[in-house]
Amino acid sequence: MVQNQTSRPAKLFIFILGLLVGGLAASSYFFFFASEVKKEPGQVTSETKGILLSIDSPENGSVTSNSRVKLDGTTGKNTIVIITGGKQDAILQTSEGKFSQEVELFEGENQLTVYAFDKATGENAQASLNILYLGSSIASSAILAAENSDSKLEEDIQNIREKISTKSADLKDASLSLPKSHFFGTVISKNKLSISVDTSLGGIKTVFVDDLTKFSYQSTKGISQVSLENLNVGDKVSVAGLSIEDSIGTAKYIIKTDKPVVKHGAVVGTVRQVKGANLVLASLSLKNLIFEIKTNQDTKVSIEGSNSGSLSAVQIDDLVAVSGSLDKNGQIAATNVFAIPAKRNVEQPESTSSPSPSINQ
Repeated sequence: MVQNQTSRPAKLFIFILGLLVGGLAASSYFFFFASEVKKEPGQVTSETKGILLSIDSPENGSVTSNSRVKLDGTTGKNTIVIITGGKQDAILQTSEGKFSQEVELFEGENQLTVYAFDKATGENAQASLNILYLGSSIASSAILAAENSDSKLEEDIQNIREKISTKSADLKDASLSLPKSHFFGTVISKNKLSISVDTSLGGIKTVFVDDLTKFSYQSTKGISQVSLENLNVGDKVSVAGLSIEDSIGTAKYIIKTDKPVVKHGAVVGTVRQVKGANLVLASLSLKNLIFEIKTNQDTKVSIEGSNSGSLSAVQIDDLVAVSGSLDKNGQIAATNVFAIPAKRNVEQPESTSSPSPSINQ
């Protein structure tokens, strides 16, 4: 039998390495902002020690013509769930570890993020999915033919293109229906017949275009019709007709977007201070971690078991869940605040009545 032997210097190195790793783990914490957390493509499940967060429907990469979708999932235990990425954030509590919430979508690309928090320990998990809402502004846009005058380039890839082309009558009819899937990424190259799109963790996709591909451009001014000529390297695009698992295919829709996306995050903590329209929260998992919450007249405030929608009803030690964005001052600009009142001891008033006389007196 061979025994593993470790020299004293090696043992010392392992001990020091263990201290370093342990220190890093102890100093880490979860304040979830989608822009700071990378997820695997297609990931709709996140598991921690006690929370198993799963988004059951809709599927990641779905395409819809409805402005609202119903988001269903489970957490494995009762938690506070916060959903961001739609037109309005939502905060709710699970029932038997399940949640269901209707979400209103923006036209175009939507990245929905679900956060789950244990109300007692602060343990948390998150999962994200992308949904493309093809509203009338995009779906009814004119079909603009892509230029393909480069005969040599076309000849080089003609065999591949014929396999995935939508030239036949049957496929043309099918192309008019709404695609079921899409992906989102950045254009990294372009020619007369196709573009290459980097989906980050999903890999690089080769996207062909044909005379049925619809092009749109979404900006702060609205949605307009464009063509392949208007796409440039570095553009952010939603490609419908292919899924995140496809490496090559022909697009039905390509939506270029430069509309800025405000990333919303989520936090849960106990109230330490109430400063007018602001709150100071202490993390449940790390007591020395403090969050400063800023509210305004547009912040939606709700309190469990109460009809009050006023921040003035929130008290010290209440459990509070917040969704919002991080401003330049490091404060969280809250869009939603949900408070669960702390259990407080109610002093019973002293009795002023005289004791009843005994029947023997």
